[in-house]
Amino acid sequence: MRSSSRALLSSNALTAVMLMVGLVNNIAIAAIFGLTRRVDAFYAAAMLPNLFMVLCLDYLGKNFMPALARAKKEGEWFASELTSSIVTIISIAAAGIAVLLALASPYVFGLLLPGFSSEDVELVTRYFWIMAPSFVLMAATVFNQHVCQYNERYVQITAIRSALPLANLAAIVLASPLIGEYALPVGHLLGHLVVFLLMAREAEYRHVWRITIRREWEGRIFSNSAIVAGSGLLARVRPVIMNYFASLLGSGAIAAIALASRLKEPLGRTIFTAVRMIMFSRTTRYAADGNSKQIARLYDLGLASSFLLLAPLLWWIGLYSGVIVETVFVRGEFDRQMAALVSLALLGTVPGIAFVGINAIVSNAFYAMDRIVVPAIVMPIGTVLYLAVAPYLSARYGVLGLTAGESLASAAIFFVMVVLLRRQVPTFRAGKSVGSLLRYTAIAGLCLVAAKSTADALGIAGAAGAALSLGVGGALYLVALGALRDPTLAFVGGYVRRAAPAARLQ
Repeated sequence: MRSSSRALLSSNALTAVMLMVGLVNNIAIAAIFGLTRRVDAFYAAAMLPNLFMVLCLDYLGKNFMPALARAKKEGEWFASELTSSIVTIISIAAAGIAVLLALASPYVFGLLLPGFSSEDVELVTRYFWIMAPSFVLMAATVFNQHVCQYNERYVQITAIRSALPLANLAAIVLASPLIGEYALPVGHLLGHLVVFLLMAREAEYRHVWRITIRREWEGRIFSNSAIVAGSGLLARVRPVIMNYFASLLGSGAIAAIALASRLKEPLGRTIFTAVRMIMFSRTTRYAADGNSKQIARLYDLGLASSFLLLAPLLWWIGLYSGVIVETVFVRGEFDRQMAALVSLALLGTVPGIAFVGINAIVSNAFYAMDRIVVPAIVMPIGTVLYLAVAPYLSARYGVLGLTAGESLASAAIFFVMVVLLRRQVPTFRAGKSVGSLLRYTAIAGLCLVAAKSTADALGIAGAAGAALSLGVGGALYLVALGALRDPTLAFVGGYVRRAAPAARLQ
């Protein structure tokens, strides 16, 4: 327990540093380039690599982990053989997909971005050609990362992943004076190359180039992934739909949504990255041993802890979204009008921060238990709902409507997923999870609104008022939970105390 506590804190600390570098990247992008169609073009071009990652590689990686656990029982040599075969096959497939998409990119982007002119689409296509080789690098990295994750090398994984924003930042700072916005796709490719080299070195298995498809091993991974990816195509295209409607809202809309996403990313990933890795690997082991009681306990505590930590921070972001955006971005080419657009996009994403991260954690439980049909059926529900509301919301509320619709879809998935997890793991308390969400949201809301009212009454506005409200509201929140003798707060506090002595010894 102490080692996992230490790993969680260390991984979260590294994640926070990595995300701060990523935030600096986006500050640099905003300050150097502003919100222009050329910046929109970069985020639009990055849409396909991101979709390939979450649609193909993410699903394959999740189905690979249970197979790796079974292969380890056969022996290390067998696990290395399975991993080598999967990495070889997926790398070759990724290269083929990258070439096909590169050839078709003018037609694909012309269809997906109806608000872009022909010159804009041509620029998006050029950016994509630069980023296309990253498909192969990402394909190999995903499976190497899962090998490290199975071996509980969480800190090493997080440290290696930090190379991606560092490379992006270096490209922006050093190359933008020479090649302008082309530094953005160049940095994307450079970052993935560095991460690939480091992760390949860290993964502890002997890779050999081989193509083998055994029915119960590689065949099962691919067939399970194909089932999930079939429905996942619908589940994962919400960003594509969002960009489609955002392209019709004028210059800067796509970039505004992307920058709002980058602002929320440090919070969501700091809370969820290490938790998701640890819970997935632990659930995989418990499922292989048939220990459903430990799975239920793990998710009871994991979901409640996530709600507890996120609730006050989400209220704070919602109350001070305008101040946050202005403080972070208004400099150089980025003016207050641009900040207002990003602020609206950020406000709509706030509820989704919790639901997106928690949905990823819950869906991993079904992958670990080899119950892939559940996420295959459930995840598309959110996209259907989003597609139904996006035209109205974007027309009426612009970027705020597009991001709020995403949050609504993620909330709907959450409630369905926890009910189905309760049916799969009878001792899991779904009602308690929903109750925790409502309880922590209500208490945090009262505390943060009271803190903001106090700051306003004292005449403290802007960044100073936001900082005061966060400190006072957070303290009130902890005091309230302590007075109520909240068991999850006691668990989180104990977790931190167990990790702290071990961390000092390192």
